[in-house]
Amino acid sequence: MSDAPSDSTRAAVLRGPHEVAEDDARGPVVGLYARLRELLGVPFVPTVFRMLALHEDYLAAVVDAASTVPVERLAASARRGVELAAGVARQLEPSAVSAGGDTAAVQALLARYNVANPAGMLIVVALSDGLEPARVMQAPLPERASRSLLDDVLLCHGGFTVPGLWRELADGWPEVAERAWSEIRTLARDPRFAAGRDALVALASEAAPAGTFPRAVDHPGAGEIVAWFARGIPTMVLEIECLRLAL
Repeated sequence: MSDAPSDSTRAAVLRGPHEVAEDDARGPVVGLYARLRELLGVPFVPTVFRMLALHEDYLAAVVDAASTVPVERLAASARRGVELAAGVARQLEPSAVSAGGDTAAVQALLARYNVANPAGMLIVVALSDGLEPARVMQAPLPERASRSLLDDVLLCHGGFTVPGLWRELADGWPEVAERAWSEIRTLARDPRFAAGRDALVALASEAAPAGTFPRAVDHPGAGEIVAWFARGIPTMVLEIECLRLAL
């Protein structure tokens, strides 16, 4: 049995390029991050917002807009998203993924991400209005060949960034990560996987109408970030529910 990563280890694993890490935040970004953690009900700032912090004025406008949405409504819509993803996961019937004595720690990791992801999804999908949708886990996936786990995760998720869940899973429980990724690769071939992701995007669009938020298409530099996460986050919500069922 391996120990779950500490907060400092997790922060190091999650520190990626083209973003403002939480411990590097200065000035107004510190306050924006605190507001985001409160709005999303999580102890960490999701990657999309750490990347948008490089566009501080835009992130401030996003947080101001998100603050006008009642927290209860955001939470209720996020729960609906998780329920929808869980229903799709049951239809896909994932095979068992063994985590042995680490099952509880891995389940806790999945649960933490599927608190942040569903709420973040509602905001980011609204920001993406007018942008060309990114290709994320789009069948047919490329052959794995000799790529490392995280290189393959990156390629299959569109080459923009490695989702934080996979970074943490690979760092803390590499053997579990390999088994989990193999199963997700298999499930993504099923047309119901893409249909489930599309249903999550539609739910988010209804829950947080685009007119409520400043569109990324109108803010140079933010569009590529938002375009990927608007498809990447719903994909991860679905992947995580599949893994929760598999474990």
